[in-house]
Amino acid sequence: MNRWILILVPVLVLILMFPATAVSGERLTGEELKAFYTDKTMVWTHFRTGPARHYYGPDGTVTMKRDDEERTGRWWIHRNGTMRCVRWDNRRDDRCHYTQRNADGTHTLVHSRRGDSIAEIHEALPGNQL
Repeated sequence: MNRWILILVPVLVLILMFPATAVSGERLTGEELKAFYTDKTMVWTHFRTGPARHYYGPDGTVTMKRDDEERTGRWWIHRNGTMRCVRWDNRRDDRCHYTQRNADGTHTLVHSRRGDSIAEIHEALPGNQL
């Protein structure tokens, strides 16, 4: 019994010190994704590139503004209905990510392959507020 305690206590300490980077919450799907993004300006902080605003037009266009940078492209809901996708005009690849509703009412963008959070969505503002 004492041996198990000596093994479990350090393991539990490590788990508490280094929580998993994967996020937990409820992923939006299909119609929820459409309603969340369509004709909305997302105010978010990408964990690698910093704060930005993205406007998702009802016609499938997307515009991003960050500091002095602006990008345009197309957006859609992935055919499996679980991800929001973007293809920027200057890129050849599609960027598809999950959108997760967190318990505190915020939303997180989640990497489709790694499962880690890549951006915190602070606000979903109505219309184009770039």
